[in-house]
Formats: sequence, C-alpha cells, structure tokens
Amino acid sequence: MTKSRKAVAAKVLPKINSLTGLKVLAMLAIFWLHSPIINPTIDLGAQACLFLFVASGFLVGYNSLKVKNPSEPTWKDSISYFLKKFKQVWLLHALCAVVMLFLFTVPIFSGTTFIRFVLNLLLLQAWQPDPTNYFSFNGATWFLSALLFCYFMAPLLCKTIRRGKKHIIIAIIITVIIRIAAEFTMKHYPNEIFTVSSHVFPPVRACEFYLGILAVPVWKWLKAKFDALAPKKRLLTASVLEAAIIAISVAVLYAFRSSWLVGNYLCIYVPLIIIMACDAGIISKVLGLKIFRLFGAIQFSFYIMHQVIIRIFNKYSVLGDQSRRVRTLGMFVTTVILAILYNYVILPAIIKFTAFISGKLRRNVVK
Repeated sequence: MTKSRKAVAAKVLPKINSLTGLKVLAMLAIFWLHSPIINPTIDLGAQACLFLFVASGFLVGYNSLKVKNPSEPTWKDSISYFLKKFKQVWLLHALCAVVMLFLFTVPIFSGTTFIRFVLNLLLLQAWQPDPTNYFSFNGATWFLSALLFCYFMAPLLCKTIRRGKKHIIIAIIITVIIRIAAEFTMKHYPNEIFTVSSHVFPPVRACEFYLGILAVPVWKWLKAKFDALAPKKRLLTASVLEAAIIAISVAVLYAFRSSWLVGNYLCIYVPLIIIMACDAGIISKVLGLKIFRLFGAIQFSFYIMHQVIIRIFNKYSVLGDQSRRVRTLGMFVTTVILAILYNYVILPAIIKFTAFISGKLRRNVVK
C-alpha cells in the first residue's frame, strides 16, 4: 500500500438498511420464480435481477464515498476488488456445482461436460453465447458471473461520480442508450450482430450496475433536501414519495409487461432506489427492520443454494404428495437452514481449519 493510500481517511456512513430489505424481497422473488408456486403474470426473475444489478451498483458507489480524497483507481485496484468478491462466493458456488454435476448432469464424463464445468467453476459461464453453457449446473449462478465483472469494473466506474454534473449527465445518457440498444439488437436481430443474451451478458449488466453508481450523486442531493426538513415534515414527505414510487413501479410492471424491453424498467428502479435509500419514510424504515437485516446476512448463500435445493426436492419427490405451497415452504425452510449453517458454522470452521494448517506449515518451514 502506498503512502497516499495509507493517508486516506474513512468517513463514517450508515448502512442503508432499506436497500437491504429491498434486495431481500428481490431474492425472494427469484426463489418464487424457480419454486413450484404459480408465478404472477410479470417476469419476476428478469425484474428482480435488473433491480439487483442497479442496487448493487448504487451500494458500491455509496461505499466509495467513505474514502476521502481517493487516489486515481488502477487496474490493480480492479483485480484486487474482483478477487475479494470472488473469494466471498466461490467456495459455496463450487460445492453446489459439484452437487449438480453428480446429481443432474448426463453424461458426467465427457469433453463437453468438462469444459462447461471448468467455465462454471471459474464463474465465466455468463460470457458464453449458448444457454446450455450459461445455465449449466447451478443455473442461477450466471448472476454471480456477470456481477463479478461489474465488481471488476467498479473502481474505474466510480471515478465518474467524483466529477462534475456535466460528466454524470452525459454518462447516464450514454449508458441508457447503450443498454437499451444492446437489448433491442439482441432481441430483434439474433445471430446477426450479437449472439449473446442481454439477460446474462456481463457488459449489458454492467450498464445497469453503472447506472446504480451514477444514481449516487442524485441520492446525495435528495438526501440533503430531506435532512433540511423538520423531522415530522421529513417523515411525511418521504413516506408519500415512497408510497408513490412503489405504486408507480407496480402499476408500470403490470401495464407494460408484454410491450417493454427489460431495460426500459430502469426508469422506475433507479428512482425507486434513490428514494428508498434516503431511509426517511415509513416504508423504508419497515424494510430496515431486523428480520430483513438477518436475512440479508445470508442472502447470497441463500441465492447460491436455492436452485440446487429446489431441484433436489423435485427430483427425489421430497414432499411430493403435498400441495405446491407446502413443497415450496419445505424448499424455502431447508434453504434458509442450510444457508445459516454454511454462514455461521461450516464456513467459520473451514476458515479456522485452513488457518491452522497454514500456521502449521509455516512453523514447519521455519524449523
């Protein structure tokens, strides 16, 4: 670490608990999509993923505000940030991929399976144009593959929000145009210009992530306006805005579900995140309750495991004679319990064991 980086002081910024609650709801929507329960007429999966990429970008941009006078980011910073995030999810992802390999893959021993498995283990599957590749094994982890690319780009993308309003506005316009144009081209001209899917392709998802980062300066402006109000007026004003943006979001989802490109919904998710992130109204305070924060602590483990558990239940007819709701409840409870066990028992034990072995090896080398 350079002297300039050591001199960097960290600001104390509170955690945005309302976004934790919204992310939990998005994760539950994805679980609902994959579960036996009949889905609503909107595409839960596509909408939840779009929201999560924007929210993740916003939180990265928000956390970048903690650093005063940051030095200019480098590719080395990008690699370091990528590796940090990769390590956080890889072990559980690898364990789930192995389970899917032996329980659901036919044939197990083939060149194609080997290539797909290696790409999957390295979390590179979202870069492949073939759905049988990017949805292979634990299919839901294409999301991690795309998100890791966003994290890799994050240090460089966060530079924009430290510049003037003009740069931010131009970046927003260009990013929206690229995002919508890419999806339109992939949808209407498949195999002619792009052969990849806008749903999983990391650069497309990075546009959504980047818009989340670019929303941070707008949030700062709105948050300052709220903070300037008297407490009761702030609570009332924020509560009305929160209720309005949620009502508009639901109305838009149902009104345009068959006619809009997925990327068009950025026009409601970006304002939703900006308003809710102010944590000033009744709804945001409800979303910040402890029950959401507790689930938020295991949400990534829950996400990585959920499709594996669902498929195991379906294959082995666990609770097979029960109603869809009962089977879904069984899947949900099982996934939650396993996620808790992994986060608070299995992973700490692995870390301690690894540290013990590493220490023992170092002592042997010294001797």
